[in-house]
Amino acid sequence: MLGPDLDLYAYLYPEDNTEQLASTTAINATTIRIYPHYDVHCEVKPQLPQLITDWEHKTGVTVKRLTNNQGLLVHGSQIKMIDSDS
Repeated sequence: MLGPDLDLYAYLYPEDNTEQLASTTAINATTIRIYPHYDVHCEVKPQLPQLITDWEHKTGVTVKRLTNNQGLLVHGSQIKMIDSDS
């Protein structure tokens, strides 16, 4: 939601667009695109890693995959990975 758009999610989960929204514009507070809960979602949808990789190659955009134990701290131009396991 904090990135520029939700294009990745529209690609991965078109069935979730129940309102038939034409725009996937998000808050655009950062240019970072993340996929949260990646570890858990991969267990449910084993093809997810390949689908995200395909989308990255198609769009030229990188997705930061975050597990349930990770987060990103964004402060201005500084970005820090937070990992509760370390």
